[in-house]
Amino acid sequence: MVQLGCGLRVSGGLPPAFPRLSYRQMRRREPFRVAATLSDDDRGGGRSESGGADRGPSPPSAATRWPDCPLPPRPRWSDDRYELIMLQQRMTAVLRSMDAKAASGDFTGALVDRDALLPLQLRERHLLLQPVPHHPDRAPLGKTLLHRQGMVVQHRRHGYKGVIASYSRDGCCLLVPSKRLQCAIDVDLNSLQFGLDAPFFQLLVDQQDRPTGPLPTLVAQEDCLRVADPQPVEHPLISRYFERWSKADRRYIPSILLRAGPWSV
Repeated sequence: MVQLGCGLRVSGGLPPAFPRLSYRQMRRREPFRVAATLSDDDRGGGRSESGGADRGPSPPSAATRWPDCPLPPRPRWSDDRYELIMLQQRMTAVLRSMDAKAASGDFTGALVDRDALLPLQLRERHLLLQPVPHHPDRAPLGKTLLHRQGMVVQHRRHGYKGVIASYSRDGCCLLVPSKRLQCAIDVDLNSLQFGLDAPFFQLLVDQQDRPTGPLPTLVAQEDCLRVADPQPVEHPLISRYFERWSKADRRYIPSILLRAGPWSV
C-alpha cells in the first residue's frame, strides 16, 4: 500500500504513467482511470465515485447554453466588421420578431426570442472590445501598386485612356478640399471593392478620348486597366510631368521633379 498526496492510496505499487494525449484526444476518450481507493474525506462523506446519480444531473455545458451563431461565409477581402454587421442584422431581426409576438399576445414566443438574443449581445460586446486585427490576405490586394508613373492605362467603365502622373496610397485625397479643387474626380465608391483603402491615381486623360481640360482626373486603381498597345496621349500638361516618351518601354519617362517627390514609385 502506497499513500500519495491528498489522501490517495494505491495498492500494488505506483500507477502506470499517464499517456500523453492532446486536449482533443482527452475530450474524445474516456478518462484514464487508476485502480485507487479514496479516503472518506475525498469521497465527500462516504459517497462513492460512482454515485453521480445522487448529485443530480450535470449542468449544461457552455456550448449547449450559448451555441455559436451561424453566419454567412465572409469574403476574402473583408475583416471582423463584416461579422459585426451581420450580427447586428440578426439582432435587429430577433428584436422585431420579439416585438411582433409580444404585440400579438404570444408571450411564450417572445421569451424564446429574448433568450436567443442574449448570446448575440454577448458576441457583439466581445467583438467591440477586441482590437482591430490585421488580415495579411487583404493588404497585398488593396495596397499594392499595380501601375507605375508614366504608364498609359484605360478606364474600366468609361473607356478613356490616360497617363499616370502621380498617386496616393489611399483615398484620403478625396477628403482634402484643396485636392478636390486641383483635379477632376471620376470615382464611384459604390462600385469599388476596397473603397478608400486602395491607391488612387491622377491621370492626364487623352483629350481625344475625353476633353476634360488641363486638370488631372482622379481615379481609383481598381478602375485602371493596362493597355495592350500603349500609345502617346495628348494633354497640355505632359511636358510638365514627363521628359519624353520611351518607345522601348512604351511609357513616359517622369521628370526629375516628379521622380524626386515622395509619390514616386
